[in-house]
Amino acid sequence: MLLAARGPTDDGRIKPDITADGTQVISTSSENDTATAQLSGTSMASPGVTGAIILLQEHYRNLNPGTFMKSATVKALVCNTALDDNGMPGPDYRFGWGLLDAEASANVITKAKNNQNMLLETNLANGATNTYTVTLTAPATIKATLCWTDPAGTSRQNVANSPLPALVNDLDLRITKGTDTYFPWKLNLADLSSGAIKGDNLVDTVERVDVIDAPAGTYTITVTHKGTLSTATQDYSLVVNANNMTLGTNKNSISGLYIWPNPAKEIINVQLPEDIQNGTISLFDYTGRQVYQQNVQNGNINSISTGTFASGVYLLKVSSGSKTHVEKVIIQ
Repeated sequence: MLLAARGPTDDGRIKPDITADGTQVISTSSENDTATAQLSGTSMASPGVTGAIILLQEHYRNLNPGTFMKSATVKALVCNTALDDNGMPGPDYRFGWGLLDAEASANVITKAKNNQNMLLETNLANGATNTYTVTLTAPATIKATLCWTDPAGTSRQNVANSPLPALVNDLDLRITKGTDTYFPWKLNLADLSSGAIKGDNLVDTVERVDVIDAPAGTYTITVTHKGTLSTATQDYSLVVNANNMTLGTNKNSISGLYIWPNPAKEIINVQLPEDIQNGTISLFDYTGRQVYQQNVQNGNINSISTGTFASGVYLLKVSSGSKTHVEKVIIQ
């Protein structure tokens, strides 16, 4: 996630992700127990970033007892709030998304707890589109950052300087308002010196869309994917940061859905709300293999017999029209 060596990768991924001050930093020295010295290098920048992230995790846990942010959430958060260098807007191959701004990251955590910003950990089902709305009550800049931990790809041993994308699951982030569509940043491999451009990002696991000085109004944020996911779902984190912002809801979620018991021994019950049309239940093992499917009716209790399934963690997907819900279930 760090720090000083210049990027990008062969396929154009933005590297480094984040930077920190590593020049003439006062640090400990080996002369005696209280000695200090001014030192420079990544050995100075790395502990600064590490310490800041530990404090951010502590702040998050204080507001959300018993939990820590996932690594993808931390990465999305610090890339969303980084201080950009003024000479080259957007990410670049020298400083990544910019200088770590721990205060700005902490403020997003606080505002998210108060539903003023978004700090979301969820997942995208294969073939699904997750949609969110945010409303600006006054003009402001919107920064939306998507990050996910991609499954392991195919080894490229003995293949050097290949520009082919290494992504396994290629998620996409967009912001729309009316007929306007805002795309994420990406590096231009053909001309790195000219800075980042905006368009369809085919290589990064961090996608950030900026709407600078956005007028007041409602904006739609969508998370989709290309092709077919290698697993039934892909976990992701989404950070949306703006002043004067109120959050809408995920238009594609199924609220009022009940799934019980979890963990399950012999049976899993699923009940759709009365106001949702009939749908389908699918059960996947953790290799992404579908092991069960049945049609379900709204309002009724629909039961899945699990006695013949091996013990383990499964993904239960409920689909109804354009709406989906995916939940991890444990079969004992």
